[in-house]
Amino acid sequence: MAELQVYQEACKQQQLQVETLTEQLAASQDLIIAQQNQLHSGEHGNSNEVEIQELRTEINSLKTENEQLKGQITCHNSEVARFEQQLAELTARLQRQQRYALQYKSALEQYLA
Repeated sequence: MAELQVYQEACKQQQLQVETLTEQLAASQDLIIAQQNQLHSGEHGNSNEVEIQELRTEINSLKTENEQLKGQITCHNSEVARFEQQLAELTARLQRQQRYALQYKSALEQYLA
């Protein structure tokens, strides 16, 4: 049960990371668009081109990291689902064993009475 909670917490953290990276990606793309607009309107220098290339590199890096995190989340979600299934099976098994124990106790009390 504790292991399931650990995986669920890890999934939540990774989802937050994905959201953060997605926001960073969008912000970087907006910045690139603004800089490209400046470039096209003639208000640029060589440093803008270097900055744009650096931002493109950063965007590609963020996209890669985003995809990796999404893959990890999918993997963790699968594990969480597997643990939840195991938990349900073990709970049903425990309830069945408890029921058998009560039936045995009742039969034993009747026999001894």
